[in-house]
Amino acid sequence: MTEKLGEFERNKIYCMDCLEGLKKIPDNSVDLIITSPPYNIGIDYGETYEDNQESEEYKEFIKNVLLECKRVLKEKGLLGWVVGNQRNSGMPHHHYFWLKENFEIIKEMFWYKGLYYIQGETIFVCSKTKEYNCYYKRNDGFYSNGQFSTVWEMRYNKQESREKLNHFAFFVKQLPYNFIKINTKEGDIVLDPFVGSGTTCLVAKQQNRKFIGFEINPEYVKIANKRLAQEILI
Repeated sequence: MTEKLGEFERNKIYCMDCLEGLKKIPDNSVDLIITSPPYNIGIDYGETYEDNQESEEYKEFIKNVLLECKRVLKEKGLLGWVVGNQRNSGMPHHHYFWLKENFEIIKEMFWYKGLYYIQGETIFVCSKTKEYNCYYKRNDGFYSNGQFSTVWEMRYNKQESREKLNHFAFFVKQLPYNFIKINTKEGDIVLDPFVGSGTTCLVAKQQNRKFIGFEINPEYVKIANKRLAQEILI
């Protein structure tokens, strides 16, 4: 029998607006959410989304997404929220306060990409309460180099490029891998409301976790599904 989460089959990416999709997911049903919302700085995501909304419109959209994320997340679940580091646009600061309205911010981390033309991005680690699932101890080597650190140096490999993935903004695989290994166990449910090229879902599949993703751009859904269908996942 096909496993479902609400009306959605698990281990699938759905081409739809994330708010529409999130509202159909049951309360307290997701173990981990890892995502990166649009930054509203004019990135070209195709015709399905305009990344230059009025500030109040963008604020309302993000806050509504966060409310739904909180509702679907389990009591000890975790949210990894990745935003740009464009300080002149107020990017990480605005998101900090919007997150603070609904979540406990466990930690603010920095993803150092090791590239001369991009410094990195901000990762907010959030939970519904101060208690959250963690399956690695502080004296464990992987954990010590993971969430115990406030800087994650994660560089793209040869398979991870804008040209190969046909996407302007995507995760290095190490980012969702760290969260999935530290904060979930096999069979847990991982959600990405802004799937993009599908990296979060790809890593969840590799690590024997269930996943659901939403992506409004049909071309990106094709890219993500192509990656998931490969015998060797890249």
